[in-house]
Amino acid sequence: MWVNASARGETDVDHLGVRTRKLVSSAGSRPISIRSQTKGKTNRWMAFAFIQPTACLQDIGGPQMGIKKTAATRGLIPAGNKVTELRGNLIRVMTEVPIVIEERFGQKGLDAVSEVFRRLGQEDAEAMKARLGLHDTLKDSLNAWKVIGPIMGARMEPHWVSKDRVEAFHPYCPQHEEFVAHGKVYCDVVCLPYMKALAEGVAPSVKMEVVRAATKDATCVKALVTQSTE
Repeated sequence: MWVNASARGETDVDHLGVRTRKLVSSAGSRPISIRSQTKGKTNRWMAFAFIQPTACLQDIGGPQMGIKKTAATRGLIPAGNKVTELRGNLIRVMTEVPIVIEERFGQKGLDAVSEVFRRLGQEDAEAMKARLGLHDTLKDSLNAWKVIGPIMGARMEPHWVSKDRVEAFHPYCPQHEEFVAHGKVYCDVVCLPYMKALAEGVAPSVKMEVVRAATKDATCVKALVTQSTE
């Protein structure tokens, strides 16, 4: 049975602009309900079953920190948080791999890393064509990029130069940002082989060109071009 508003021990805590009402009973192990109310937003209810009524007050950081820990340890993690965490870890891996490989094996190691990402791009191209129904046009290659960009947290702005050429700009790229933070840009080793294989795997008549290579000061600019069959 959920503890209702008439239960003893009701407490209001205003934390970072969010008013949280903790409803507890005087019994030992009981379910509790948490109501969070933010200005301008609808009330939301979160329920955590069979925990000590005062458990959320026993952690450093106050009630909300305890609530977060309780939810996380019970697997009650919002899907958006999972995606953000996985994306961050993937970006870290894509940064650390070329750094360590170059330290150990030099240019031959970096060539091997590029081959790995090229193969991944080819596999993803085949998967997208099968699952998303992509065809073999320039627009389909661009759509494949549009799918990958948000997954990695990057923003892309395509500019159509002509019906046979589209250039892609990146106002923001977290992978580039991570490379810069580590002191060296590995876009040509990690990202470009993957994106090239992805686009050309979707549409063999399309080729990728690097209009502007990435630097520590700016992200790359890439182009997709339909090759003439004449």
